[in-house]
Amino acid sequence: MLFIVAALAGCTTAIPQNEQGVRSLALYKELVGRDPSKRLVDLRDTIPGIVIDIRYVTDENFLKQPVYNSARPLLRAPAALALRAVQRELAAQGFGIKVWDAYRPYCVTQKMWDLIRDPDFVADPAQGSRHNRGAAVDLTLVDLATGRELEMPTAYDEFSPRAHHDFPKLGKQAMRHRALLREVYGAPRLRALPDRMVALRLSRMGTI
Repeated sequence: MLFIVAALAGCTTAIPQNEQGVRSLALYKELVGRDPSKRLVDLRDTIPGIVIDIRYVTDENFLKQPVYNSARPLLRAPAALALRAVQRELAAQGFGIKVWDAYRPYCVTQKMWDLIRDPDFVADPAQGSRHNRGAAVDLTLVDLATGRELEMPTAYDEFSPRAHHDFPKLGKQAMRHRALLREVYGAPRLRALPDRMVALRLSRMGTI
């Protein structure tokens, strides 16, 4: 809750009426009161062993500046529970989830769009983002034995053809790990964004 307060306080961009994201703490509380599935939860409290590396609280991102006031990884409760099931399945294979981003304040989506006006990689603020609704997560996979990230086709925040799910010119390891990540996407209630290697979003979920 403190992250939501800080995020909203730090946003000066006006949220348009067609944006379905969280506009105020009062609205968030009202929506959660009517529908508890819209409650945002901290993934660290929900998913044991999950690795968190929120890049937008640092300058290690394509914006080259910190845009978050907190590194708390928040998702709506049903999304967090679905991701927990994925973590358990991966753990049986010796792998785990590393999260780079989850709930995202609307003003950050606007900053991203101002820099990268490509809807294949950045959500158009006029339409809003599932990140703004706490229903999307950017992630990669790690080896539980070593803690190291698995080799993937791209690094985080790389906006290039290599980030597409069907990009063919990859090494064997990157191809194998991409296939594993696609299996994660096939988990119940989760689906992949078509043009980003590292984003998951909860299927059939309403807006917040």
